[in-house]
Amino acid sequence: MPNVVFDSSRMLAIATVGFFFLLSPCDSRATGKKQPWTLTAYFENDLFADTDESYTNGVRLSWISPDISSYEHDPSLPRFVRKINDKLHFFHDINQQDCGDSTADLENCLQRNLVISVGQLMFTPSDPTATQVINDDRPYAGYLYSTFGYHTRDNSQLDTIEVSLGMVGQASLAKETQDIIHDLRGIDRFHGWEGQLHNEPVFQMLYEHKDRYGLGLLAPNWKPPDWWDSNWYPQHDFITHLGANIGNAAIYANTGFEYRIGFGLPGDFGSASLRPGGDNSAPGQLDSRSSIDDAKPPTPKESSAHLFASFDGRAVARDIFLDGNTFQDSHSVDKKYLVGDVSLGLGLIHRRWKFSLARVWRSKEYDGQQEPHKFGSVSLSYSY
Repeated sequence: MPNVVFDSSRMLAIATVGFFFLLSPCDSRATGKKQPWTLTAYFENDLFADTDESYTNGVRLSWISPDISSYEHDPSLPRFVRKINDKLHFFHDINQQDCGDSTADLENCLQRNLVISVGQLMFTPSDPTATQVINDDRPYAGYLYSTFGYHTRDNSQLDTIEVSLGMVGQASLAKETQDIIHDLRGIDRFHGWEGQLHNEPVFQMLYEHKDRYGLGLLAPNWKPPDWWDSNWYPQHDFITHLGANIGNAAIYANTGFEYRIGFGLPGDFGSASLRPGGDNSAPGQLDSRSSIDDAKPPTPKESSAHLFASFDGRAVARDIFLDGNTFQDSHSVDKKYLVGDVSLGLGLIHRRWKFSLARVWRSKEYDGQQEPHKFGSVSLSYSY
């Protein structure tokens, strides 16, 4: 893994680029082609699996910017922003053409995107009626956060760096959120939130690298009828990831993969997931969502469907939601150092929309946990 230094000046640069985009048109200066923003809403909850405990709820809203390569040399940006933007190449060839260049090969050109997210996570023990701390069960905890990230990508690689700022404890508003949802659904409230983790500011940094291997046609010798659209030939691909996360909330290294099989696989890096580094659904230059013409009727190329199976394994050195507060005494349990998630799901795309639905199985996270946890995960993306 390369030596990636990500200090406050880089974070300020990314934020500056973000505000620039909020106030500026998003057309490539070289080609005049409009590049889409992608807005993704995430929702994860264990009620999909008929439970209400452990990692019980997660929500996030993410915005991924258009390709900002064409703004790398724009004099309206501060010089230090342009300089940093030029250096954030990571695994990619530093001499690779930007996608904003009208002469660029879109198959292999270099694209950069800003990512801005806000979200909330919620964790509860298994007994909702207990008002005292349950020593052998996980602590009550909530996490309210915002994330600023940067993607560097081509057709086969994606590098992600993220900085997250947030709050654990009462300031996360997890109790209030759960009470509102439970009241609306007629579900009894949890009674032990008075024992949740103490307020603690959170700072996290993440780096993750993904590789996508296009495996081509599933049946290359299949001869479809003449009327069958080529976008709906059965295809499959394989996406790997490797990364690390460090901060006072979590310290871990992770690796995993996703296998997709279906018709018209999208030009992105997998199914969107709520985990850090999981903003994978923004379309690449060759994805149909990058060139939708609303004035024309839909075509088969603008719709697709696929099944996916994914795995993420983590070697965990710290987890504040199990280890308890960093600087104060609080409820804690003995965590397990190796944790894994397995997901099975369905992805659908129609024109600007992408929808994913998955069931997730998570291995035991702490000593004394009765059984592995399971929950449902839903994401909806819109490129505009």
